[in-house]
Amino acid sequence: MIQSEIQAILVDVKDFSPQSKIWVYSSEKDFSEDSEEIQSQLNQFTSNWKSHGSQVKGSGYTIGGHIILLVADTSVCEVSGCSTDSSVQFITQLGQEFQLNFFDRQLVLLNLDDKIVATKLDQLGQYSPDTLVFNPFFSDLENWRESFTQSLTASKYKRFAAKG
Repeated sequence: MIQSEIQAILVDVKDFSPQSKIWVYSSEKDFSEDSEEIQSQLNQFTSNWKSHGSQVKGSGYTIGGHIILLVADTSVCEVSGCSTDSSVQFITQLGQEFQLNFFDRQLVLLNLDDKIVATKLDQLGQYSPDTLVFNPFFSDLENWRESFTQSLTASKYKRFAAKG
């Protein structure tokens, strides 16, 4: 399920610049039941997303009922300041509407058997070093394509992994 969703996103953004900006918002609470409505609101937001009066070439996606991904093609229109603020406000409003917290910095999402499992940083020592984690740390779309999922020990979370 997760891998097929990611593959569909990769196909959808194939014409976006590799330097496109990308944001990942994670929720501990599963929002699968509301995914269609959230996707509808993402589509509405990105179709009206502006930067200094210009239309942003952007897309939004839900992944596994726990992740929202926003992508903005900066080769078409630069995204900065106010346009970034508007996306954060939109995600904040989504969180309020659906009772989701997309800003928990202690949250880590794992990919276990192609399903997302939410945990906290201080719980990572319970998992195998080769457990796949969703990496929220990247610079652009190209980097996201290469490292969105990676083993716990290859990730920036490695210092929280069990020593063995």
